Amino acid sequence: MRRALALSLRILVTGILAYLAIGVAYRIADELAYFPPSATADIPLFWASPSAFLVWFVLLALLWPFSVAEFLDGGPMIAVALFVAMFAVIYGTLAFVVRRRVVRPQPS
Repeated sequence: MRRALALSLRILVTGILAYLAIGVAYRIADELAYFPPSATADIPLFWASPSAFLVWFVLLALLWPFSVAEFLDGGPMIAVALFVAMFAVIYGTLAFVVRRRVVRPQPS
């Protein structure tokens, strides 16, 4: 029971980390693509104030699947593929890092 709970928690944490990692990366790339840094920009940068950061970065980073699927043909499939790939990378990394080293008796 304990092992099953640990595995399910590891899968849940990996899913959350993958979702957030993709959201943050997508939001930064999207922000820089549409609004490159400029001293004369009319729209303030998303780090200009705490409320701007929450609305323009955090909220939109959490809603990244809708942003991906909005204008692209096959957008939902791209979002699913991104999530599965990122999940696999993060889960593989976590499994490698937290792998227990069991001391096995030496055959004599």
